[in-house]
Amino acid sequence: MKTAFEIIDNGHSAALHRVMKIAKKAENSALRSGARALVQSIRRAVLAKIPGAAHRNTRFSDRLVDAVRQGKPKNGGITVHILGSRDKQSGTYRLRMFEYSTPRYVKTQHGRPMRKARYTGNLGRFNGFFQQGMSEGTPLAMQRMQSTLEKMIQRAWDNG
Repeated sequence: MKTAFEIIDNGHSAALHRVMKIAKKAENSALRSGARALVQSIRRAVLAKIPGAAHRNTRFSDRLVDAVRQGKPKNGGITVHILGSRDKQSGTYRLRMFEYSTPRYVKTQHGRPMRKARYTGNLGRFNGFFQQGMSEGTPLAMQRMQSTLEKMIQRAWDNG
């Protein structure tokens, strides 16, 4: 009985490389489909909790719901976040304020304490729509990832 290393040494490294490439493609596809399911779930939670989140703001060019995004860090994997865009014309940075709330008084400016705290209003939490969307969307995302992997494996098996 030959070991895997003996098979690779006998000229089958191209076949192993092809199998690893297919497996990586299946993994990435499953991660993306799971992240899409999470993004959809969180967006539904945002629309249910925040009035007017689907409408375009007159000051900014995009909707508040557009802040829910998926990203791909350099170390691999996929992240889903509500940080929004860094673009100056984008108003998506506001969504994280709805999730985490804002302070009533600003006590520092440019890292230095102010003589008198400035009243800036208070934006309270909207009952954690991000946590709710994550909890509702995680089982759906896992199910979608599982089905995507099964489809890719079946396709690879059929193609031989």
